[in-house]
Amino acid sequence: MSEVNIFFFTPLKSIMKKILIIEDDLILLELLKTSLEKKGYNVISERNGKNGLFAARKEAPDLTLLDLILPEMDGLSILKEIRKNKETKSLPVIVISNSGQPVEIEEIKNLGVSDYLVKTEFKPEELMEKINYFFDEEKEKNKENANKEESKKTSQNNNKKIDEKSDGISEEKKILIIEDDKFLKDILVKKFIKEGWRVMQAETAENSIELLKTETPQIILLDLLLPGMHGLEFLKNLKKNPATLHIPVIILSNFSEEKDIQTAMSFGAKDFLVKALSTPNEIIEKVKNVMEKSYI
Repeated sequence: MSEVNIFFFTPLKSIMKKILIIEDDLILLELLKTSLEKKGYNVISERNGKNGLFAARKEAPDLTLLDLILPEMDGLSILKEIRKNKETKSLPVIVISNSGQPVEIEEIKNLGVSDYLVKTEFKPEELMEKINYFFDEEKEKNKENANKEESKKTSQNNNKKIDEKSDGISEEKKILIIEDDKFLKDILVKKFIKEGWRVMQAETAENSIELLKTETPQIILLDLLLPGMHGLEFLKNLKKNPATLHIPVIILSNFSEEKDIQTAMSFGAKDFLVKALSTPNEIIEKVKNVMEKSYI
C-alpha cells in the first residue's frame, strides 16, 4: 500500500489581522475595505453605530477604524462604551472624522485612541502606513513580553561597562528625531529609548535649530516635508555650520524621487529611507549602521 501523507492547513483568515471599519460613507468604506483586503487583512465593516459597537464586542478586532458621525450611535459614544467594558477596553482604535476641533481631539485622545485622522487631510496610503506601523509595534510588544524573563537574565549577566548618566541612558547614543508625524515619531522615540538611546525630538526645522544651540546629538533622523523650513534647507544649513557639519544625517521621507535622494546626498546626508517601505526596526538598524561607519 502506498504511503499517504496528510497535511493540515490553518485557514488563512484565522492568521490574518482583523480590522473593523465603522464608517457610514459607503465610498470611503469600500475604498478602505478593498485596500486593506489587498494588503492581507481580514476586514469587517459596519455603517451603523449600534451595529459597529456590537461587532467590536463580538469580533474583538485587532484594530478598529472609527468614524465619529454615524447613524443611531455616534463614534464618541461607541468609544466610551468600548472603554467601559473589560473585554473591549483595550481594543486599539484609530478615529477617522471630518471634524478636527482641538476640544474634540483632546476628548478622543483621553479615551486612549491610537491616532486621530481628519478625512479631508489624509490619503488612503497614509492610513495604510500608519496601520502597518501600528501592527509592527504590536508585534514587537508581544515579542518583548514573551522574552521578558530571558531579557532580565541577559541583563543581569551582562558585565560590559557602559558610561551612563544618572537616568541609565548612555550619553554616547544621542539621537535627534525631526518628524512632524506624531504617530510615527512616538513609535520611534519609544523604540530608541528601549534600545538605550537618549532621544531628542522636534516637529520643525526651526525648533531643531534652537535645540542644536545647546545639544549635540550623535546622529539626526530627518523628515523632508516639515512645517515651515523644508528638510533639505535645514540639512544644507546644518552642513554649513562648523559646529554641526560632523553630525551624520539620515533622511526619512515618503518623497522617494531620484532627484530628492540625489539632492539630500549632495547636501551631506548619509542615507535615505522611504517611510512606507521601512519598519521601525529597519530604521533603527540603519541608524546603528550609519553610527558605526561615522564614528570608527
